[in-house]
Amino acid sequence: QKLDELSNMVAYSLIKKNIKPGEIVAIKMPRSASIPIAMLGILKAGAAYLLIDPELPEDRIHDMLQITNCVYMLTSIPDIRYSEIPKDFSPVFVKNTNPLSVVFTSGSTGTPKGTLLHRRGMLNLVYAYAERMHVKEFNHFASICAVSFDMFAVEIFVPLLNGKTLYLANYEEHKIPTTMGEFITKNKIDFILIT
Repeated sequence: QKLDELSNMVAYSLIKKNIKPGEIVAIKMPRSASIPIAMLGILKAGAAYLLIDPELPEDRIHDMLQITNCVYMLTSIPDIRYSEIPKDFSPVFVKNTNPLSVVFTSGSTGTPKGTLLHRRGMLNLVYAYAERMHVKEFNHFASICAVSFDMFAVEIFVPLLNGKTLYLANYEEHKIPTTMGEFITKNKIDFILIT
């Protein structure tokens, strides 16, 4: 319920800023629970998200924003009260063929290349994971991928769309193996995706 309320606050704030369905909204935030909230809020506004790792060089971030024609960037969750949202507010309806997000390659050729992903593709992937990886048998899911990695969205949506608990590792927990081990033990993680 809290996730729904917070993501509605993001969606309502974006709609008030005239963000239109299909437009790209960037998320450049420190690794925290605010990122999944922002992702869901952008989707509820009918837009698509672009996850940007704050550790990337500024010129690369600039290129990503230019390539995608990004219209807005979230660097924090909008400061809005839930009571400000109209009682009849509901997410913007868009087709499953609408954009979900833009994912960039590592830029090994020197120029980053973005790929537009669609909502239908993510839903198919999430439901395939749920079936093939037997997610119903598990309860505590970890997110340890870098936010700019395509699997980050899978780590977020698989548990959330299947009613599971998601634990988002902080920067140390997702980069340092011993700290990650402590994170897994402390949160009783029983499902993790590792490349």
